[in-house]
Amino acid sequence: MFVFLSFVFFISFISLIVFGVLTIKNRKNDKKKKYSKNCKILIGVIILSFIGCGVFASESTTKNSSKPVEVKTKKDESKKINTRKDEPKKVEHEKKVEPKKEIKKVEPTTNNTFDEAKVIRVVDGDTIHVLFNGQKYKIRMIGVDTPETVHPNKPVEYYGKEASNFTKKSLSNKTVYLQKDVSETDKYGRLLRYIWLSRPSSNEPSEEEIINNMYNAILVKEGYAQAYTYQPDSKYSNLFTRLQRDAREHNTGLWANENIEPKQSTQPAKTESSRREYTADTTENGKIKGNRNSMKYHVPGGRSYNKISENNVVYFDTEQEAIDAGYIRAER
Repeated sequence: MFVFLSFVFFISFISLIVFGVLTIKNRKNDKKKKYSKNCKILIGVIILSFIGCGVFASESTTKNSSKPVEVKTKKDESKKINTRKDEPKKVEHEKKVEPKKEIKKVEPTTNNTFDEAKVIRVVDGDTIHVLFNGQKYKIRMIGVDTPETVHPNKPVEYYGKEASNFTKKSLSNKTVYLQKDVSETDKYGRLLRYIWLSRPSSNEPSEEEIINNMYNAILVKEGYAQAYTYQPDSKYSNLFTRLQRDAREHNTGLWANENIEPKQSTQPAKTESSRREYTADTTENGKIKGNRNSMKYHVPGGRSYNKISENNVVYFDTEQEAIDAGYIRAER
């Protein structure tokens, strides 16, 4: 609009000059009135154009003056350029100072196959319930026998409560490690296991580890249980017998009672002299024979019944007894 008014002002001004000259030239004839009238009109148009241009010019000046004018200097431009150059460097610096992630130390796994379990109940000195692989199991400790406290047909025996309380104090809600010998369960369906308070270094732990960390051995050493071997689970029988002898000599625990007699194992370990006299049983009416190596049992009259070596033979009264001990029947 401002440009249009300026254009009208310019054309009117030129026309005014032209008509003014023509008015002066024709002042003696009739055309003077015509030119003077046109001059008046042009003067009016010029005045209006001038006023319009002034109004629009003042409005544009007011609008421009309301906006702050940023004055850019060379220093400011140089700062922006430097800032852009420094930005990648700042990012690199921030990456360098990032806190290091904590590396969790992974404890080395031990070289054994013992099963981890959680003790959820203590029945008596040598029997507990555990949670293992999401299932509950009743465990009878191998190689030991504590005095009775909960037997349905027997009274509470001497030192039974002490043994039961010791096991409750030592194992309740604790994590333990289970070691199998030969048999899986006994005739009552209870798992047969050695109980370890901490995971041993290997499947063949040292004697020191056994004495200090195996709970079965601790019961015997502290006089809370007698050593009691039930074949074929006799891996630590000799050590348990030695621990019991030491406990008796020092009148430890139940051995403070002079009337306590050591229990005899169901099948004592064979001595060197008895091994020399060993002869295979050739009768068909003999006991069930199990082979420790193959974990198979043979009935009298079987093809391999008389071929089991002395070191590997295990005797059972019935087939069910052999099955409960973890053996399977030989095909022939």
